[in-house]
Amino acid sequence: MPVRKLNDPEASSLLDHTPRPAVSFSWGLQATGASRWPAVFCLISRDARLAADGMPYALGAKAHDHGCSSRSCPRRSLALRVSLVRSAGAADHGENRPIAPGLGCRGIARVLAQEGVIGQPLLYMLRVRLAQQHAALQAGEYAFLPGIAPQAVTQKLTQGEVVLHSLTIPAGVVSDDIRALLAQEPRLTGDLPADIAEGAVLPETYFFRRGDSRTKVLARMQAQMQAALDNAWQARNLDVPLRTPQEALILASIVEKETGLPQERGRVAAVFLNRLRRGMKLQADPTTVYGIFRASGERKAGLTKRDLASDSPYNTYLIPGLPPGPITHPSQAAIEAVLHPPESAELYFVATGTGGHVFATTLDEHQRNVAAYRNAGHRSKD
Repeated sequence: MPVRKLNDPEASSLLDHTPRPAVSFSWGLQATGASRWPAVFCLISRDARLAADGMPYALGAKAHDHGCSSRSCPRRSLALRVSLVRSAGAADHGENRPIAPGLGCRGIARVLAQEGVIGQPLLYMLRVRLAQQHAALQAGEYAFLPGIAPQAVTQKLTQGEVVLHSLTIPAGVVSDDIRALLAQEPRLTGDLPADIAEGAVLPETYFFRRGDSRTKVLARMQAQMQAALDNAWQARNLDVPLRTPQEALILASIVEKETGLPQERGRVAAVFLNRLRRGMKLQADPTTVYGIFRASGERKAGLTKRDLASDSPYNTYLIPGLPPGPITHPSQAAIEAVLHPPESAELYFVATGTGGHVFATTLDEHQRNVAAYRNAGHRSKD
């Protein structure tokens, strides 16, 4: 039986080892008779892997027109042909391609062809159906590399290998900030709940799919915090003067706002824990700042004497013990610092003005530190 490649009558073999672009493959039988109206039969074959480079070719059989349309005619000769189905067009740019829900196999093939991911939507659809993969195709946003083979396209769609986007929640932000981040993310959908409890979200980078709901992503963030807090509480040092996981969360939020230096978290936490043991007021600027923010919406960078005398349940210069709730969403590192503090007798610290603090055990030592750093722009623990 003579063998040739499509549009190359001089070729004598299908076993051409020249590298090919991404292709799909099929068997096609085209019979022509006197009527000149072809009857085309397309059947996708999964066993026609002929190329040495592992790329499947699209194979077809065409009957020579000699005035007979009988498939059993002894005078009938067949010629095999090879056709390539390339991934081209818009996909060459590596852009993401959305597959909307409810399209079905035919609709998905049409979209893929329109986007330049596949070249022959009918052949692609038939192949997927004959492989019984059509019911497993999943909607979503996909990224297809230039020249991707149709079988690789199908693998992505059936396994749901969609594009994942990320959203980072920084440590130390308040619920209003998280609400704004979620609301401004255009790839998320739906509304947010009326209230996001302060301290309920674990600051982290979260991944989501285009079209995920904001409520769903928020619930995942809150579940992460609950899990982190529960695990840390179970493994806590038993001598910390905290009665509940919520108290640990409140103190961790204060530590988060007091220092931005990882190496200081433990010492700051130890100071506050030591003060709680002794019944001393925490005198934490961030709690007072938060109380003003909750009352007026103002985010103050510094505190006045009037602020320090403000009547607020978050003014720890006046109230004993912890404030009624968290003042931010603390990191897991801040939670660990509160529940696993270093051994320390320190009761005071003052900001240096360069991002760090100087710590002291006695009031006299602390007052000397305050005098040395009086121009730091921050109040001290005294």
